[in-house]
Amino acid sequence: MKKTKEIAIDREFLIRIVIGAVFLSAATYRMFNLDKATSEMNNLHLSTMLIIPIITFELIIGLMFLFNYQVRKAALSLITFLSSAIVIALIGNWRQILRTIDEIYIFNATPTDLLLHGTYIILIISLIYSKLDRKSNKASAYVNNKKIRRKRL
Repeated sequence: MKKTKEIAIDREFLIRIVIGAVFLSAATYRMFNLDKATSEMNNLHLSTMLIIPIITFELIIGLMFLFNYQVRKAALSLITFLSSAIVIALIGNWRQILRTIDEIYIFNATPTDLLLHGTYIILIISLIYSKLDRKSNKASAYVNNKKIRRKRL
């Protein structure tokens, strides 16, 4: 049982570190590549005045995940932020997205595909551990029930 808790803690730690690092690196990248951040805002049909608030948001969220500070609030804020970004991208670029949808099914050696496939690996490992956790809990529940039955007899 103790080992199961350790696995769960390690999984949570890994996810927090990865998310924190991704958003800190995104903010840092935007800070040192303002021309690309400007291009990003233009492609999304958004004001370039949003670059600094977005960088600030990403820095704060990244640090909150890394330092395990109010992670639930950070996660909810991040879900809202990412959902908004997806909706904005779909509204402004839906035709282009539909034209290039086939890229989802082809692996290219690009940073985006590498990050996406790395994310798949983390999710699959997490799934494997959650299955192991459930099997371990079922096995210990079975053993505990047998002990209780023996005591009653």
